[in-house]
Amino acid sequence: AAFPTAPEGTKRILLTHNPEILRSQAIPEAVLILAGHLHGAQCILWRTAHGSLFPGNVLYRFCTERKELPGKSTLIVSRGLGDCLPIRINCPKEIVEITIT
Repeated sequence: AAFPTAPEGTKRILLTHNPEILRSQAIPEAVLILAGHLHGAQCILWRTAHGSLFPGNVLYRFCTERKELPGKSTLIVSRGLGDCLPIRINCPKEIVEITIT
C-alpha cells in the first residue's frame, strides 16, 4: 500500500522485519529503510562487487548490509543478535546505531 499523504518535504523512514517484502512502489517514498535482520542465513563466505552477501544473495535479493535503492532510498539490514542454528560464519552479531541529523 502507498504511504498516506504528508506535508511537503516530509522525510519518511520505513521499518520492516523482512526486506524481501519491499515492493517497488513503496521504495521511492522512503529515504531510509530499516530491516529487522539479515534474511538468507548467517553464513557469509564473501561480499560481491555490489555488496551482496554470498551465498544468501542467491536466494534473497536484499541479502546485504547496506544498499542504495532506486528513488534515493537507503536500505540498512541488521545482522541481528540471534542464532538460527546457532551457527554464524563471518557474520558477527550486531546492533545498528543510526544518527539522524
